[in-house]
Amino acid sequence: MTLNSKAKRISGLVMTTLIIGMVLTMPVLACPPGTSCGNDSSVGKPVELTNEDKDKLIKTAQENDQVKKYREELEKEGFKQKNIEAYTLPVTLKDGSVTDIQVVTLQFESSNYETKEISYAYNTKTDETLVVTGAWSCAECLAIIVGGGIGCTGVCVSSGVLTMGATCVACIVAAATIALCPCYDCACAAGYSTACNSYNNICR
Repeated sequence: MTLNSKAKRISGLVMTTLIIGMVLTMPVLACPPGTSCGNDSSVGKPVELTNEDKDKLIKTAQENDQVKKYREELEKEGFKQKNIEAYTLPVTLKDGSVTDIQVVTLQFESSNYETKEISYAYNTKTDETLVVTGAWSCAECLAIIVGGGIGCTGVCVSSGVLTMGATCVACIVAAATIALCPCYDCACAAGYSTACNSYNNICR
């Protein structure tokens, strides 16, 4: 495994964890525009699952309806699954409590070597799940949201899926915190210039 691929894999898992934390621990209301919604949660180092624990989590992820939907869409576009990884990410909230987020990342590749990922995150305390597709920075953003702290769940998550739409981007940009750099990067990659500006101004 190359260092670059491992970094991308870990970042994808972190993003997934972030989104779940946001979904599970934060209010449904979005941050009011122009206000700061600090994120005091932190994500620990990923621990790779093995044997029965890994097989069980992967099976659960593959049976998830949203994962099935995204897999079918990628296969129609000519992508083939190349790899699958399963990890546990500990998320420490601002009150000191720790939640283990289990993450499965399915990696796909096209005939011209373009890669895409589907990340599935499961909160072991609440049994809630969240799914995200796209760049690995989006997976890291998912983990931030899962970890809690910015209050944009209501506009960023729909039916258990992270949706980087205009309203979600506006909410994230309004938070204006360095903890959201992966979200700014994800939204910038999706074509939102305001997120690109936030990334350049805050994260560089």
